[in-house]
Amino acid sequence: MALSNWDDKAWDIKGNPMPSIIEFGTVSVEVYKNWLYVKDPAAWDENSVWSSPNIMEINEGDFQYKRILIRAIRGPQNSILTRIQCGYINDSDYAVMYVIGAYGYDDSGDFVGVLPETVTEFRKWLKKEYSIPEFK
Repeated sequence: MALSNWDDKAWDIKGNPMPSIIEFGTVSVEVYKNWLYVKDPAAWDENSVWSSPNIMEINEGDFQYKRILIRAIRGPQNSILTRIQCGYINDSDYAVMYVIGAYGYDDSGDFVGVLPETVTEFRKWLKKEYSIPEFK
């Protein structure tokens, strides 16, 4: 969900555009500006620093929560470049989301959204470790 000065782009396992949120059981992972929120109402606690149902904020790194694997790095446009895998490849509910959350304005103040160059850098990073589809 892009807000204000931010933009996002997300693709599913086949490279088709999708909303920038993925759900797996009670858990969802969503790009917000240039970070991720992991949400799980079943795990949220009133003593948490997060408002319900947020349980985690991710800026970069490798994380596993339940059966969700998240890899995130920082990229061009003050972005977060992320691959989120839900389940395992032989599972019937296996899903993958590739998502970018980026600052959407250029230096002259024009809204440019997620630039093609940012998508290119994202794909270069992904191709180092994964077989990925063409993004539509």
